[in-house]
Amino acid sequence: MPDSFTDPEEHERLTEEIDANLEHYLRIPYIESYEGYADMEDFISEIDDAHVRDLLEVAIILMVRVPFVGLRRC
Repeated sequence: MPDSFTDPEEHERLTEEIDANLEHYLRIPYIESYEGYADMEDFISEIDDAHVRDLLEVAIILMVRVPFVGLRRC
């Protein structure tokens, strides 16, 4: 399967496909990373299960301290 990030032809093909079918897509507005982090913190604070809440809190801390750690395994 071609990679649209590294294959210019695949990127062009996907861009044309998206542009021709914009009604099928929803644009997600850009937000600053600190806003996204705040959204995650707000979401986590609403979780009732303490164990799940703790796991997610650790996950976002690790995400900030060691970005892209999951990609190293690929």
